[in-house]
Amino acid sequence: HAVGMSTAMEAEEAVRLGLEVAALSCITNRAAGLGGAPLDHAEVLVNATLAVSRVGALLAALVA
Repeated sequence: HAVGMSTAMEAEEAVRLGLEVAALSCITNRAAGLGGAPLDHAEVLVNATLAVSRVGALLAALVA
């Protein structure tokens, strides 16, 4: 289970405006209290960087 920070609200507004919506999220860290260490933005940056090529390949496949 995961919770996004803003994707749902943005998608709801886009649908309200009559747009078609697709969303892709990348989980970059565990929520406060779920990991063994304090939250750290450096962890987010590392995990986002690791996901870049995989997300890029997925988007390229979807567009093709």
